[in-house]
Amino acid sequence: LAMLLSLVTVFVVTPVSAATVIKNTSPAIRANVNETITLSNYSVVFDGDTTATSGITWKNGSSTITTFKPTAKGVTKLTATAGSKTKDIYVVAKNASDSEYVLYEATMSSKTVANLTGEGWTFTNSARASKASDGALVLGVTGQWDATSAYLPAWLGDFGDYKFSADAKFTAFGASDKSRWFSLMFRAENRTAAAHYTHAAFRGNNTAANGIEFAERFTNASGSGEWNVALKTPGTLTDLTNAYRTFSILSVENAFRVDIAGKQMLYVDPSSYKSLAKKFVYKGNLGIQASGCTIAIKSVKVTLENEVPEEITDTGLIYNKYHDAANLVNPIANVQRVSTVNAD
Repeated sequence: LAMLLSLVTVFVVTPVSAATVIKNTSPAIRANVNETITLSNYSVVFDGDTTATSGITWKNGSSTITTFKPTAKGVTKLTATAGSKTKDIYVVAKNASDSEYVLYEATMSSKTVANLTGEGWTFTNSARASKASDGALVLGVTGQWDATSAYLPAWLGDFGDYKFSADAKFTAFGASDKSRWFSLMFRAENRTAAAHYTHAAFRGNNTAANGIEFAERFTNASGSGEWNVALKTPGTLTDLTNAYRTFSILSVENAFRVDIAGKQMLYVDPSSYKSLAKKFVYKGNLGIQASGCTIAIKSVKVTLENEVPEEITDTGLIYNKYHDAANLVNPIANVQRVSTVNAD
């Protein structure tokens, strides 16, 4: 009888929870302030690896830890080790009421150029960086073909998935040439504006056919620097000198969206990036470059992002995404906006 019962008895097995994987291009742990993080719940994809490693030894400075509780909003660097592998992992803490996990933020009214340098900024020519009367950081050149750049702290180069934005405006153009541009540089391999880097460029004549560009600076076969303009489009603003606006690049898993003031200007899907790029770079330094112009920067912000951006289509239609397409009742495909109304 005991043997027969053993054949029909159901044994409940509790599955072991899989560790949360920390991606190589987003080496971060998200947390709320005063939330205790159990570090054994995480595995890490180390540089050069394609799979995650578990059984990590964690350190905060020189102290080995198993848990961590952030006591204030901000970023804390931990060290993850497994055998000979080591990687910096960043705990990014926000207040429970906040909607964004902020990796880095700088409001220029409270910063001098020396302050920024002390925080890890690198200026390719510090003489071309100054402060405006309204407190903005000014990057400027006088020649039509001159350029200068400012790189955010180097540790941000550990990331490839983020939203990088700057509140900025043009203030002058070398030789009055409004075809000159400034750009948000990202995934840059160095901090000297030499190849290789990718950028979203914004021209002073924003409504020109190439008013906005998604491009990369690369080294050609002869060793010279060359441009690969992957995509370009006209913008919608006739004047980028009259107000500060938010210029941003959203970058996640080789999908990119370039926005001005929250409106999509360019979209690059992963397959397009792989077919257009001269070199795939999955993470790297962030910076701002001014070429043949002077720009004022009011603030910069980098936030954690893990949702692959989708292209925003503006067709004049309101699409219904709330009905199941397999529903027996046929869902509404789309609704046209009312543009005119007659007496009837």
